[in-house]
Amino acid sequence: MLCCYRSPNNEVVFHEANNFGEIKARLSLAKLDSFYLAPRGDRNTLGRIGCYLPGQKGGPGFGKLFAYPLFNPEKDVIATKSFMTADRMEAKWSFDGTLFSFACPFYWFPSY
Repeated sequence: MLCCYRSPNNEVVFHEANNFGEIKARLSLAKLDSFYLAPRGDRNTLGRIGCYLPGQKGGPGFGKLFAYPLFNPEKDVIATKSFMTADRMEAKWSFDGTLFSFACPFYWFPSY
């Protein structure tokens, strides 16, 4: 079983088998806003994690998907989705942890 929490220095800290005395891995991303852990792992990995990094100064925000314990943002990203006008992201995992859906609320303001 994989457990994680967000530490005060903005890292996601991972523990295995409810052993909170030993840190197994850390996910450290600059400007991490939120993360979503899969409800269960599979035969290839103990778990997957989706992360949201908001855009800066008019740039796009990004949703990134990683497989535990490979967290190198340059080479270990399973999937990336950019969101140009999003200030937050919502995500949902399927029950078995194999499907992940990024969603950003879209606000439309009509001009009169």
